[in-house]
Amino acid sequence: MPTYQGQGSDEQFEGATVIEPIRGYYDVPIATLDFASLYPSIMQAHNLCYTTLLRPNQANSMNPNDFIRTPSNNYFVKASVRKGILPVILEDLLSARKKAKTDLKNEKDPFKRKVLDGRQLALKISANSVYGFTGAQVGKLPCLEISQSVTSFGRMMIEETKNAVEKKFCIANGYKHDSKVIYGDTDSVMVKFGVTTVKDAMELGQEAANHVSANFISPIKLEFEKVWKTPEYTLLAVILYHVRCNLYYLGILPIFAHQQKEIRRIVFHQTRNSR
Repeated sequence: MPTYQGQGSDEQFEGATVIEPIRGYYDVPIATLDFASLYPSIMQAHNLCYTTLLRPNQANSMNPNDFIRTPSNNYFVKASVRKGILPVILEDLLSARKKAKTDLKNEKDPFKRKVLDGRQLALKISANSVYGFTGAQVGKLPCLEISQSVTSFGRMMIEETKNAVEKKFCIANGYKHDSKVIYGDTDSVMVKFGVTTVKDAMELGQEAANHVSANFISPIKLEFEKVWKTPEYTLLAVILYHVRCNLYYLGILPIFAHQQKEIRRIVFHQTRNSR
């Protein structure tokens, strides 16, 4: 297991990908697809851990079927050879969160619902922090090979998601319109399928999520999250534009998959810096 000094360092690694927004006014439903627990699931899927990290000279002497090379050119043994400690920890954390969310859906007591909601949020933050401390050079367990491998897989996946959606959902394949990814950031993409109804956008969003998920290793999963839609009585729609390097999008409160009717309330949302 490689060891590091917990000291500050000027060494940096490349972060997440931002797909440049196609700025404009959209008066048709826009679907949002989101990777569930992206960074933790990448670490599980590819067995990224201190205990599975290989030096290049070690990889050269091993069977190529026993290890992977990440997009950032780091090497890790596969889970079939040795399962890493971090993926095991993440599996336990995410399983506990899934149970807490299930219990939350079934719980009626307001106080207990708050407790369960706090629990699932704490477990989510804990799972995400596992990736975070590997990239913290002033922390106790820095490992750039892990953190840069995670973000490199994330960048590759966002690009592959964009290409897979636009390649499949097109007129040439029998669909009514050519789809277009109009924006993407870190773990999600916004897709214009060209359809005019929320129902059609939801169905295509779910189909796209299933199609893309099939291309990745479990437990990586792309989910259909919501649809942005403009009610008929207003001219507001999804608008993408840049203001001082921040990305903004303006729209009607999104219609989630579990909702049966539109919620007609205007929201204004600002994401983190796009560059």
